[in-house]
Amino acid sequence: MTHFFKLLGSGFLPVLLFSASFLSAQETNFTQFFNLRTALNPAFVSVPTGVELGLGYRRQWAALQGGLSGAFAGVAIRHCGTTLAYGVTVSQLGENVFGYHVREGSFQLGVFVNTSATSSLHFGVQATAGQRGIDADRQVFSGQLDPVFGIVRDNSAFVSVEKEAVRTFALGSGLVWRGEMQIGSMKTPFSAGFAMHNIGGSRDISFQNIQTTLQPRWIAHASMAFPVAEAFSSDAAMYVSPMFRIDLQQALRQTYTGCIFQFKTAYIGLIYQHAHNPVNVRNTNTLSVAPGVEMPWGRSNHVTLGYSFDMPLSGLGATATAGSHELSARFSFEDTCLLGSDSGRGRRKGGLFGGSSRRGKTKCYQFGGKSFLGFLN
Repeated sequence: MTHFFKLLGSGFLPVLLFSASFLSAQETNFTQFFNLRTALNPAFVSVPTGVELGLGYRRQWAALQGGLSGAFAGVAIRHCGTTLAYGVTVSQLGENVFGYHVREGSFQLGVFVNTSATSSLHFGVQATAGQRGIDADRQVFSGQLDPVFGIVRDNSAFVSVEKEAVRTFALGSGLVWRGEMQIGSMKTPFSAGFAMHNIGGSRDISFQNIQTTLQPRWIAHASMAFPVAEAFSSDAAMYVSPMFRIDLQQALRQTYTGCIFQFKTAYIGLIYQHAHNPVNVRNTNTLSVAPGVEMPWGRSNHVTLGYSFDMPLSGLGATATAGSHELSARFSFEDTCLLGSDSGRGRRKGGLFGGSSRRGKTKCYQFGGKSFLGFLN
């Protein structure tokens, strides 16, 4: 474990993650976005108190010509003694029929402000560079199309693309407000956020030299957790956490409505997804089941493991598509300090993002409920 932290602190791991993205392959849309928070909104990079590593893998519709596969890896590092945080993410998406793939790497910068004793506001920006490619050899068609005889074979061939790869660059930003509300005698953690991706994106992402712009992507999300028992701080942890997300990118519109049921360190999530238009029942929709568990790893470290299965409810069913399977892992090292100094145990170090005397100002809001897993709150 000591060697792992030395590699992370020296910058080797971010470089390794960035390189891995270009060795493996669209910004992957994960069902378990509540476990892969920095992929959803760059503002979440300043939420961990120490170091957080998130990993995700998704295999979608494997029964349809191999389907799609995607992966994500991201690390968030708090700058100790300040309100700053840094993050590096990589993602890939690919399919096997035409060899289409997207590989992206992002650098994230985040900062938070404590708006009260029980709330904090987080800001984040990111710069993303990537490559989109296609296997031109798989676009070769030998023969001719005849209106009467159909395909007529001959010795000619043509390729339907002008180039095999394009490079992309885009900026993004986001904000998240996290706090708690008093409902009767219960304290309920609540969060709401908004993110903008592909702002000022590349203007040439076509394989046929057509001026096709990388379209902006807008995401809004909200979540709240209700303790089942009023005396949640002493009883066994039981929470019900409804959440909502809407994702807009040009004509593509997706909504996620779901709820996570947590008992002690285990949870199960039910998420209903609408594609294109949430009020049009003729569009595709999916029901996802997402169980998971958190396990301790040392005194203040833990890992959250999750799995989800997406079952289509319209169009092709799970039998024809094999559904979608997803794995996620989130490693949290809460007391780890890789950047800056923790000798003041939460004191600011001075300067623009620090202070000098009052303890606890460099710690953002964290809900004090027993064994609460957090997710988006």
